[in-house]
Amino acid sequence: TARIEISRQSANVTNVEGLESTEAGADLEFYQTQYALLRARSLAERVARDLRLVNDAGFFASHGEEIDIAQGSGSLGDSGIGASALEERQVRAVELLLENISISPIRGSSLVDISYTSRSPALSARVANSWSQQFISSTMDRRFASTAEARDFLEGRLGELRQKLEESERNLVTY
Repeated sequence: TARIEISRQSANVTNVEGLESTEAGADLEFYQTQYALLRARSLAERVARDLRLVNDAGFFASHGEEIDIAQGSGSLGDSGIGASALEERQVRAVELLLENISISPIRGSSLVDISYTSRSPALSARVANSWSQQFISSTMDRRFASTAEARDFLEGRLGELRQKLEESERNLVTY
C-alpha cells in the first residue's frame, strides 16, 4: 500500500462567508475525478511500461499465470507472431493490474491509499509505489499541457492586440 495526498494546485485563501458551501460541490467533483483517474486504464498502462511487466514472468506467476517470455521476443524478421503475443501479454498485464489494484480514499481527508494485491509482497510494493509515481507524473503532464495551451492562446491574443494597437496608432497619425 502506498498513500498519497491529492490536493488542488492553488488553494483559495479567502475568508468570505458562504464560500465554503459553494465550493463543496466543486471539491467533491474534483476528488471524484482524481479517484477515477487513479483507476484509469491509461495509468495501468503507464505502470506496466514503467515496470516492464510484459517481460516479467514473475509478475504473471504471482497471479497464477504461466507465460513463455521467450515467445514473441524475436527479431523483426519474424512473421508477426511475436508482436501479437507481446501485445496480448501487454493487454493481460494491464488487466491484471486493474483487477488487483484498490483505490481507497481516507474519509475526511485528502489522502488516498493505493493498494495492490499479489502473491509477492515485493511485487505488490513495487506496483503500489509505481502506481503513485505514475499518477503524479500523469498529473504533472496534464498540468503542463494545459499551461502550454493557455500560453499559446495568450500569445495569440497578445499578437492580435498588438496588431490592433499598431493599426490604431497608424490611424491616429493619419488623422
